[in-house]
Amino acid sequence: MSAAFAGSATAAANDVTFDPDETIYYQGQEINATTPEANTAYQLRSVDEFNDNGQITSSTFETEVSTNDDGVVTIDTENLETGDYFLRGDGVEEIRENSFELTTQQLDAEFDDSEITNEGSDTVTDLTFDSNRANYDVNVSADGLNVDDLENIFGETSESNDVIGNNSDGDDDTVTLDNAEGTFEDANFDEIDAGEYEFTFSVTDTTAEASATINVTQGEEAERSFGDVEMVEQGELATIDINTDGTSSTALQVGQHEDTNYEVGLEIDSADYDQDEITLVMNTYTAGQNGGDVFTAIDENGEEISSSDVDVSVVYANISDDGTLPDRLGAGDYELIIGDQFDTESDDFDNSDSTGNAEIINEEDSSYLTLTERSENSDISTHTAPGEDDLDNADDVTETTLTETNTFAEGDYMVVDVEDLGLTGALAGVEDGDPINSILTDAGVSIELEESNPGTNAQPAIWNSSTESSDSLLELVAVDSSEYDGDSLLLKVDNADALEATSYDVTYNVDQTDHNYISDEDDEIENEHSLSIEERDFEWTLEDGDEVEITEETDLVGETNIAPGTELSATASASGNFVNTVDTDVASDGTFTATFDFSGEMNGTEFDLEERSEFGATVENLVLVDAEPEPESDISVEGDAPSEVEVDEDAALDVTVSNDGDANATVDFNVTIDGEVVVQEEITVEAGGTHEVSEDFDTSSAGDISWSTSAGDASDEGTLTVNESDGSDGSDGSDGSDGSDGSDGSDGSDGSDGSDGSDGDDGSDGDDDDDGTPGFGVGVALVALLGAAMLALRRQN
Repeated sequence: MSAAFAGSATAAANDVTFDPDETIYYQGQEINATTPEANTAYQLRSVDEFNDNGQITSSTFETEVSTNDDGVVTIDTENLETGDYFLRGDGVEEIRENSFELTTQQLDAEFDDSEITNEGSDTVTDLTFDSNRANYDVNVSADGLNVDDLENIFGETSESNDVIGNNSDGDDDTVTLDNAEGTFEDANFDEIDAGEYEFTFSVTDTTAEASATINVTQGEEAERSFGDVEMVEQGELATIDINTDGTSSTALQVGQHEDTNYEVGLEIDSADYDQDEITLVMNTYTAGQNGGDVFTAIDENGEEISSSDVDVSVVYANISDDGTLPDRLGAGDYELIIGDQFDTESDDFDNSDSTGNAEIINEEDSSYLTLTERSENSDISTHTAPGEDDLDNADDVTETTLTETNTFAEGDYMVVDVEDLGLTGALAGVEDGDPINSILTDAGVSIELEESNPGTNAQPAIWNSSTESSDSLLELVAVDSSEYDGDSLLLKVDNADALEATSYDVTYNVDQTDHNYISDEDDEIENEHSLSIEERDFEWTLEDGDEVEITEETDLVGETNIAPGTELSATASASGNFVNTVDTDVASDGTFTATFDFSGEMNGTEFDLEERSEFGATVENLVLVDAEPEPESDISVEGDAPSEVEVDEDAALDVTVSNDGDANATVDFNVTIDGEVVVQEEITVEAGGTHEVSEDFDTSSAGDISWSTSAGDASDEGTLTVNESDGSDGSDGSDGSDGSDGSDGSDGSDGSDGSDGSDGDDGSDGDDDDDGTPGFGVGVALVALLGAAMLALRRQN
């Protein structure tokens, strides 16, 4: 070890002071000890033991040191072990107060990312230091990086920065980080050569040291471009998709002042955003009106991006001649230009109020935002919902039952659906449940209700949604503005309970105002409707003493004017027999159907029926009777076809489906011939009716043809046999010729007749099994025999 001298305050007698004045010291620190004696040799000893009074009772010699003229000695702790130390010598009491404790500083360092790029948006990472010491500075170095590189990563050397020093004039390239413990944010490796770097972090006054490795890769070249740019109507929210790949900030110009009297320059800081695609939403309703948020960044899910991740700021706004447009932003094409940054140092730019205009230094892409003229509003429709439900937000809308109607029961909700209003920009920022009268009034939209029949000599009650009207205010609240896309806006009449139960004439107006999109009174809209409010009502369709069939599901029906979806409760009770209660909702047609299970109850049992939720409507002395049998269908199917035919002979399958029941039946019907489905359809057969089809067989070749048919659960099948046809008989051979007559004898006795010539042989039979008739056939043979007999008779005579 070594000792050096430095000046310090003189110590009090029998006392030693240490500088810096700390409760604990770390190996490697230099400690200035001020003793009672100048130019005196002292022993530096390590403490082996303190007694209970803090006196040093055992110690070990380490080295000898000498004080300077001021009694000060500098102790180098680099080679000392962890423990307690003191100086032994003249004037020093060997107690705990005159000792110091030495320990070893621990240090860890780690980059948040093991790999980083040297170009683009992924060049920045954080560096974390962790030590058992609270405050310390570190020297940073890395092979292959000089002071300029290190300052590029950690920042330039400055008393106001984290980098408080460097040794650019020394042999080693290092920078010094101030008070390193914790996280050093935004170490930037932009333009650092690609490669793997091992950083060494050395505490400036101790032996503590740590290292951390990071791999720097070649990043992609920064590129900014436009994606989809939506064409929208005036007053809508327009979306501008931009790609910020490989960049941390972007300059965007919207509009050209010389073309549209509107130009805004935006700076988009996305250094802390880990996505390359950003959608910028422009509110074309508030644009140019010198108030309200105009530009907002949203992510791919349509959620607004926190300004800490993506910050959109206006660099300049060059709007009209006085900074505000006289009307809403007009229809037209607004040029969009994207690039790296604005030249705010040009003469055209006034830094004092961000007016004028500034050109983008490096333009990278361009596009157009097109605003079209507003289409005409459609109309309104009215709806009701159960007053027992919540109706404050879009989720409530999906959970309740909304029914379009112009008849309302007192106590139910009155909801107005404004169709095709557009103006999504005007409604931006409106939350579900917010009052909306002022916004609609500013847009020229109003709804008026006027009592239809006020009575003789009476003024009608008038309610109007316009905040500029002197009539009673019809309070409108946005119900689903969070889901509004310009097509359907649901508004709840928040003070509907104040409206009298009577009929009203309704007028929906869109009038010309100073700041909406109607430039001519002829384009104003006035649509008329009517609605009525009634007292709540309910009655059963049954009357006292009616008969009710005994079934497992017996429907008992009531009729009401309250909102469909309202839950009502009905009780059927027979004293000493049963009490059954069911809950069900009012249907869309205003009916309430209570379904009871009366199976097992006795025929002739009387019971009462009561609606018990609200109205108390009762029907008495209803009588249970046995139910008529349910009509049933009885389906059968029959196929009719010959059992056998010859080749090429006509044959057909005739199928008849019969319903012998007393209820219509719809069944699946199939016909299959020789494995091929020739009919497959769903048929309905009326009670007592039939369904018939006919399909031909193919008999062009001999063999068996199977067939089958089915209708529902009924079926039939059979087989047609096609036989070969028989061959025809051969023709008979011709008869032989008759023999010639004998010559006449001399007179006296007659000579005997000559013998007849023998018949010729019969012709051979043909190939058929049946024999043909020989010779000329039966008729010809008979004639020949008869002729021969007559000739013989003549000769005998």
